[in-house]
Amino acid sequence: DIVFWEDLETEGVTIPSSIWENRVLKKDVVGIHGTIFYGLYEKKIFYPDLTDEGAVNPNGSRLRKDGAYAVKK
Repeated sequence: DIVFWEDLETEGVTIPSSIWENRVLKKDVVGIHGTIFYGLYEKKIFYPDLTDEGAVNPNGSRLRKDGAYAVKK
């Protein structure tokens, strides 16, 4: 569910420039099934299996405890 724009470019994928002109807040969108990182290729090392649940911190520890988002109250 994670992809990096630079990987898409090497496969010849193009995204219409109009996508940048029609910004929609993520919270207002129904059916987002993944994330495209644009201009952050150096962060790919933190997503070894290209899933949000598998994300790791720089020290190698899991970013999300048990694959869930950490929520502080």
